[in-house]
Amino acid sequence: MRLLNVATLKLEDIQIVHRNHDDDYAYANHDYAILSHCWDKEEVTFDDISTPRATTMAGYRKIQMSCEIAKRYGLKYIWIDICCIDKRSSYENAVFCIAYLQDCETTDTFEILHNPKSSFAQSRWFRREWTLQELFAPREIGTRTVFKNAISRITGIHIVALNGPDILKANSLSIAQKMSWAADRETTRPEDLAYFLLGVFSINIPIIYGEGEKAFQRLQLEIMKFSDDQSILAWQMISQRCLPFENIWVETSNGPLATSPADFAYSGEVKMCGGSGSPHTMTNRGLHIELKLIPISLDEIYKRTAATSIGSYGSRERKLGINFYQA
Repeated sequence: MRLLNVATLKLEDIQIVHRNHDDDYAYANHDYAILSHCWDKEEVTFDDISTPRATTMAGYRKIQMSCEIAKRYGLKYIWIDICCIDKRSSYENAVFCIAYLQDCETTDTFEILHNPKSSFAQSRWFRREWTLQELFAPREIGTRTVFKNAISRITGIHIVALNGPDILKANSLSIAQKMSWAADRETTRPEDLAYFLLGVFSINIPIIYGEGEKAFQRLQLEIMKFSDDQSILAWQMISQRCLPFENIWVETSNGPLATSPADFAYSGEVKMCGGSGSPHTMTNRGLHIELKLIPISLDEIYKRTAATSIGSYGSRERKLGINFYQA
């Protein structure tokens, strides 16, 4: 793995010791930090970092500052994507994440915590796609604990999830909730709408750029292999949004899976309901799933006869379900 020495600002190759069952990497006693940032003009790339030109580039100051912070915490190395890019890199193995918000003009803690219109709250770093994974993966991210209330308000991420990566792995939050955190994220490539969620769900799928929306479909299918959380079906198409989960009857041929994280924009309060006890899978004939059938009163207009429960919504625990109609 390629890391930057924080004392010399030189790249070093760290030998991989072994690879564990979760497809992560272990390293030979080399703790390191990572830098989370938005790319800007004159970034110092892998080709630049070893040349005299690097010190004259605008992005070099960002690297220097990050190295100083890493040294302050007793770390010898840091991983920065622009100059250390390496497919073997792992966010989860980093012990510390340094967030660089170049468009944030305030360092006042009170303003950051209480002003929803502060430059901190408006920073484009919060809308960046990979920020979501970097917020969770390391054991600590800058002052995440201090600012978690503000981060939760800005991003919509459940405040409990900001207590560390172990919370996500405990499966106490629904799939729909986690998807909602990605609803408004900006990506340069459509496939990244799926790929930046891999760390959030602790799964792996092949990276295939050029497949477009199919990447998000593959992500959902992979999640279904490991979870019977039915809230993966608790989404609304963008064109159907009015109020969160109000009764909407629109014909769609998209099937049971969402086309984008944006379809989960209203799913931030969706909670899991108990699984059916039987696995649900996608077959060549469609989704195979067992759900509890709930009789409801007949609606003469829409001819609803029954619904299935896939979760609950909001503080009042309102039931969410899939309506069945008479032909």
